[in-house]
Amino acid sequence: MRPIRETITQTGNGPATPGGTGTVGAGVPHPVDARRNQFQIGMAVILLAGATATWITEYTLDDVFAAGYNPANGTWFPVTGMGGSASMSALHNIPCTAVRCRLTAVTGAGVAFQAVQVGDGP
Repeated sequence: MRPIRETITQTGNGPATPGGTGTVGAGVPHPVDARRNQFQIGMAVILLAGATATWITEYTLDDVFAAGYNPANGTWFPVTGMGGSASMSALHNIPCTAVRCRLTAVTGAGVAFQAVQVGDGP
């Protein structure tokens, strides 16, 4: 899986590409491979210079590739210990189909959300 790099600010949601931006609310869902043996995703949320924000990372077991799937109507769970108002990183090892970062408040430059999935492929 390619590393996920998303910048979330006050101005609009962006894709998992350098320079993407986002707003307060749910971030872009990033599909991951739930079939990996020894499923693990390293995730980090980094406050950008001069920013204050509160945020939470979430995961879903939904079929994010189903026709008509709408992430706003999906079932999302918080990643244990991965939320707050400071930069942090964690390892998530519950198999899932997508991850995202959700901002609940932000001022200034925003946050950077990064994730890397590891494990043997199917």
